[in-house]
Amino acid sequence: MDYSDFVPLREAKTDPDIGRFLRNRNTLYWQIRNRNTNGLAATQAVTKGPDGEWWINKPVYFQWFVGDLGRADES
Repeated sequence: MDYSDFVPLREAKTDPDIGRFLRNRNTLYWQIRNRNTNGLAATQAVTKGPDGEWWINKPVYFQWFVGDLGRADES
């Protein structure tokens, strides 16, 4: 497993990859709060670690993010 693919939620906005997609960290908090209905839980794009911190699996999150945008275009 490549742990460089994971970023803690508290650093997501400053992460050079995730930060460019987020206007603010509240967007990511909202996505995590709704993870069971929006598909983040099913894809395992976010995980609560043993330290109690939410961790984002960047490659999986980006696949979810792009897929979610694709479904929005179909509406």
